[in-house]
Order: sequence, then structure tokens, then C-alpha cells
Amino acid sequence: MSHKKWTTLVSLAVCLLAAESGAAEPLTLGFLTRPGFADLQNGRPVGAFLSLAGDAVEKSGLPEVKWEPLPQKRMIDRVREGKESICAVGIYKTEERLAFAKFSNPFYRDRPFTIVTSSAKSALVKKHASFSDLVADQELSLTAIDGFSYGAYVDDIIKQAKNVSRKAVTVTNLYGMMSADRIDYFIGDPEEYDTNLELNGIRNDALVAIEFPDFKEGALRHFMCSKAVDDQVIQKLNEGISATQPGRAF
Repeated sequence: MSHKKWTTLVSLAVCLLAAESGAAEPLTLGFLTRPGFADLQNGRPVGAFLSLAGDAVEKSGLPEVKWEPLPQKRMIDRVREGKESICAVGIYKTEERLAFAKFSNPFYRDRPFTIVTSSAKSALVKKHASFSDLVADQELSLTAIDGFSYGAYVDDIIKQAKNVSRKAVTVTNLYGMMSADRIDYFIGDPEEYDTNLELNGIRNDALVAIEFPDFKEGALRHFMCSKAVDDQVIQKLNEGISATQPGRAF
């Protein structure tokens, strides 16, 4: 065999190995750490929704995955870039996100939101008949997390509100800020309320969670995957979701 042919064969082998290596790249499953909602414990997903996501992944038959805690905006940006095999776990489906991502079937429905405020300001919040009425109050300011979606209904109301502050903080940070009387109120998930009181050392009577009638059923959570993720992977995730929650209709 000539040296030229040998070099060509070696090059082809290297390319095939590189392709196989790329194909074997584990699927990254990014998630925002939210105590009580989503976390890793001894390398396993735990929390109200992340444990269900973990069960679905186990039943999906996907050969290898890598769980990675990420900030919300960075996680969504990596999906948006579409350059890597990554899914953001537990994400709400919106029209904007549908333009750059693929979504699995839903695997969890949140409980309806509440408004978290201090006991001292609870009367000012409770005098309003609805969330939409509350955000129109110019005497009180809503603090929302930058990069978060709260579902179509709430997002639309927030967009029209004038007294809203977006901050690059975590949910746990919001509880601390509320306890220190640095903010007026924020939108909270009941699933993580007690855990965040404990983490911040907040007395049970210091804050209150207030329900509103226009916070109806909670939003659905999905695997939101980059366009680089093969459709067969999405199908496997859907099969895992179905196997984990047979007959469940969201």
C-alpha cells in the first residue's frame, strides 16, 4: 500500500472516530437550582419537579446524560445558541421560546402562584381583588427575576405594568430581600415557600403567601432543548414522561 493511500485511510479513521465521539457526547440537562423545587442530592435530581424529570430521563433509555446546575439566563442562552446537545429542564413553553427551541411533552404542572410579601405589608396587598389589580397599584412595586417567564397570562400583565423591577437574583435571594424589607412583593411558588423560609432563617409569621383568583392552575413544565438535539432524543424523553406518569393528562 502506498504512503498516500495509507495516509488517506488514517485520516478517514480519525474522522470516523471524531464523528463517533461527537455522537457519544452526553446530553446536558441544565436546571436552575431552587431548593424545594429543583436540586441535586448525591448526584441525583430531587425536588418537586426535578425528581419527576429525573424519573422520566431514567425511563427514557437515553444512554448518557449530564445534569448541570446553571443560572436561568445562561441556560436559556445555551439552548438558544443551538450549538450543543443541551436541554433546559422544567421550562415554561412560550411563543418566543418556540422560535429557537424544541419542547418535550409536559411532565409537571405547578401549583398556582401566590404573592409573597411581609406581614407588615400584607394588608396593602390583600386589599386588591386580583393580581392584575395589584400590579396597577403605583404605591407597591413587584420584584421579578430577570430572565424568568411566569407563563403567558402573568407575563402579559407584567409587560403592561409600570411599577416592576427586574433583578438578576435567585428565588432564595428574593426571600432574603423580602425579610429585610428591601422589596414590596414577588411572585412565589408554593412548592418552595417553606424551604426558603428555613434557608433564610425567617420566622413563619414574618412573611405571608397570598392567593389571588386570577392565579388559576399552574403552568406546565417541559424539557426545552436546543435545535442541535435530535428529534429522536425528544421522542425518548416523551416516552420516559409517559412511562413515569401513565395516563396523566395535563
